[in-house]
Amino acid sequence: MIMASIIEREENSKANRPGVAGVLWKRFDNGIGLGADATVLYALGRTSGGLTYQDLQTNSPYNTRKFAGLPPTPIANPSLSSIRAAISPESNDY
Repeated sequence: MIMASIIEREENSKANRPGVAGVLWKRFDNGIGLGADATVLYALGRTSGGLTYQDLQTNSPYNTRKFAGLPPTPIANPSLSSIRAAISPESNDY
């Protein structure tokens, strides 16, 4: 559910969510940061907007640009399409 919540916030298009899931799971499996802007925004108490260099330095377990792995809790209430994408990610070269 944590990954599904990240997918929900990262991608608005239901059709693109499996591809995003594929990228995120590949990063997770390789032990690198997910690099999801949505998790940094969550750490900052925001749901949208740009991120500054200072924002990306936020020392929070929700900052997946700084820390590898999943954050401790979901960052949103995932839709069924995001849950399905997290369960069945699309394989890709990204």
